[in-house]
Amino acid sequence: MIKKARGLYVVATATTALLLGATQAGAVAKYPDFQQWTRSCGTDYAGSVTKKKAVTGKASNGRCKGHAWVGVKYKNGKWSSWKSGKWQAVIESPGGNIVKAVHKGCAKCKKYYTEP
Repeated sequence: MIKKARGLYVVATATTALLLGATQAGAVAKYPDFQQWTRSCGTDYAGSVTKKKAVTGKASNGRCKGHAWVGVKYKNGKWSSWKSGKWQAVIESPGGNIVKAVHKGCAKCKKYYTEP
């Protein structure tokens, strides 16, 4: 399930909800399955992953025009194509084959990695 919290769309897990609720605006959260960051243009982004779903979300604050981007690495060692969206990007693997995800806030932005 995807949930909007503090302007970010993220995977609705107890860990993610707790982290978004506890993280103050402008702070950077970093955990194996979750990353939150703020780009220099002032917009907050977050990425989360489970074995079945990877999500990157973009908040409505700041002035960044970059979309939310996500990619995943599967158990077979292959990476997916990038997926992007204005506010969120999601890649699902119903079989639970995700072993790593990569998140970013624009096509050429810094990459943030998460693991389920």
